[in-house]
Order: sequence, then C-alpha cells, then structure tokens
Amino acid sequence: MGGGIARAPSLFFAILALYQAFLLYTRRQQRFVISTVVFLSLATLSHVEIAWFAAFSMLVLFIFYGRNRQGVYNSLVVAASALIVTAPWWVSVLIAHGISPLLAAAQTGSHTWLGWLPLITFNFSDEPFLGLLSVIGLLGVYVSLLEKKLWLPVWLASIFILDPRSSGTYAMLPLTLLVGIGISRVIVPAISNFNPTSDGQIVRDEERKESSDIRPRYRIEELVPKLALSHLLVIALVAALSIPMLTQPWIRLSQEERQAMQWIKSNTPRASSLLLITGSDVWWTDAVAEWFPALAERTSLSTVQGYEWLPDFNHRVYRYDELHSCFNEGPACLEQWAKEDGGAFTYVYISNSCCQFIRTSLKTAPDYNLVYDQRGVTIFSYSHKHRNS
Repeated sequence: MGGGIARAPSLFFAILALYQAFLLYTRRQQRFVISTVVFLSLATLSHVEIAWFAAFSMLVLFIFYGRNRQGVYNSLVVAASALIVTAPWWVSVLIAHGISPLLAAAQTGSHTWLGWLPLITFNFSDEPFLGLLSVIGLLGVYVSLLEKKLWLPVWLASIFILDPRSSGTYAMLPLTLLVGIGISRVIVPAISNFNPTSDGQIVRDEERKESSDIRPRYRIEELVPKLALSHLLVIALVAALSIPMLTQPWIRLSQEERQAMQWIKSNTPRASSLLLITGSDVWWTDAVAEWFPALAERTSLSTVQGYEWLPDFNHRVYRYDELHSCFNEGPACLEQWAKEDGGAFTYVYISNSCCQFIRTSLKTAPDYNLVYDQRGVTIFSYSHKHRNS
C-alpha cells in the first residue's frame, strides 16, 4: 500500500529515537540529546503521525527513567530542538492551510474508544498460524509485573489507549521486548532446569547432578533450549514469508492493473474523471484506488486515500461505501451516485474481473462504450448523448 512507503522509514527513525532517549535518561550524557533530536525529527518529517507515538513513548521513558532535574532539562531541550528542526514543514503548512488539515488527519482511521480491547485478549500480533509470540509476550508481561518492572506493560497499554488507530503496528515494539523476557526468564530456564528421568518422573537439574548415573556426552537439557529457540525462529520466518501469499489479492497491485493505468494515462484526455469499481471490501485495502491517481495521472472520484487532510474525509468514506452498493445494480445507480455530489465522470474502470453484473450491464447500456478489456480489467467511456437526445 502507498502509505507504507512513508511509514516504514518513520517507524525506523522512531525506533532509533526511542533508543537514544533511553540512553539519554539512563546514562545521562549530553551527546544523546543530539542523536535523539536528529532521529525524532527524521521520524516526524517522514510521517507526521509517528510524532504522537514517539512523544508519548518518550513520556513513558521519562516517567520510569528520567524523573530528575537533568532528565527534565534534557527532555525540554529535545522537544524544543525537534520543533525547530521540523519547523520548515509544519510552519509552512500552518501558513498556507491553517491547522484544519492536521486536525482533520488526526480524526481519521475509524478507531473507537474500544481500541484497548486487544489488551484483554492479547491477540494483536497478526500471526497467520499459531499465535506463539503473543503467548510468550504475555509471559513477559507477567514476569515484568512480578518483578515490578512496569515500563514495558505501561508502554504497551499506553499505545492502545493513546493511539488506537495504529496500535497494532506500534505495539510490536514493546511486544518484541516482552517476548525476549518471556524466552529468557521463563521458557529457557523451565526447559533447562527440568528433565525427564527414565521412569517418567520430573526431577530438578540439581538433583540429577547428585545422582550416580553416568551422564551422556550431549545432555538433552543442553539441546532442548536451542531446539526451542530454533523452532521459534523457524515459525516466525515461515509466518513472515506466508503473509504475502495469505493476503487478499486486491491489496497488491497487479501487473495487469498497472498496464491498464498506463493505457489510461496515454489514451484519455488529461481532464478525465473516472469511477473505480475495484471489488475491495474496505477503502484502506483498496490498492487500485490508492495508486490510480499517481500512476494514471487522472482524477478518481471514488478514491479515499489522500483525503485524510480534508474536513470532509468521513463523507468521502461514506461515498466510497455507497458506490460499492452499486456493484449489483445497473448503470443508473452509478449516475445517481455521481449526481448527488455533482461529480461528473467520463470513464468507468472495473478491476480484476470483479463485479460481473455491473460489467455486463454497462456492455449493453447505450451511454457506455467499451474501450479497454484486457486480462480482467475493463474500461468504459461514458457520455450523456443518448439521454440528452
């Protein structure tokens, strides 16, 4: 998806910024002020949403590690310096557009106050098979609570409460650290300290050492922890490689879609406006609608992505869902949809062999002319000539 191009470097820089902030609070060396400012500024300039996540995450670090005079001073210097470094971007936005685009963007994402519920089920890692990492991470939470080392559980909870829109992504950072705790403090010691005897009973490793039995050269208790860690890595690798194959096909932009967009760019007037019928269930997984304006260089009346900065974003989402209700109806539904907002269209783009009913209806409708039909992508031109005569 297009949004990932900006989110990937922003998350990368945010991780580095949080690490430098942790060193700043724990080692109390001024050189970490500069590195924290640099990475925090790069994260903000890559994707502005990350600034909020980085800000409250650093606040959690401050509460647990920086509550002293030097920590307060360093925090103020970092915040002021990051504002200055990023000022060329946000000041120019405020001068040109005011604060309304930032407020509009902050209200998108379709999140609700129930965004903290995954904390109860602890099922948010999106593992395609066994939710092994979530289970181990939960063990890490219990260990942290027992040892009264609360910053990771508090950080995890704050993500779901303060940033529910992207909590599934950002929660992976504390979850990863909690998985490390679960492995090192629970799983490996449990496997290493208990071993089955020949009669099936479980004895502690210390008791085994006191016995007169001759130990084998390679003890099972030395091999099992390594086997368990290797198994965990294999599961994680297989899951990562399987995600693209398990992903719904319309989330990926196919070569056929790109060829159709290139045809539109080369064979339609630049002022053309199109209705995109893609078959996607929800707008945020609609890769065709997201990439169309950039690759075809034409106006899409139904694309939602990119309108997050405008006050009528929610209306745009509503209109997208309304258009999808036309898929099983005739061309009159499309024309009524466009008429309601005054958005006249000149072409209809039907994607990836979806929506056979509307495709067949347009082929027999007098105002529609089939101009492109290759490899599952169908494009119709539209005019009012028959209705006006």
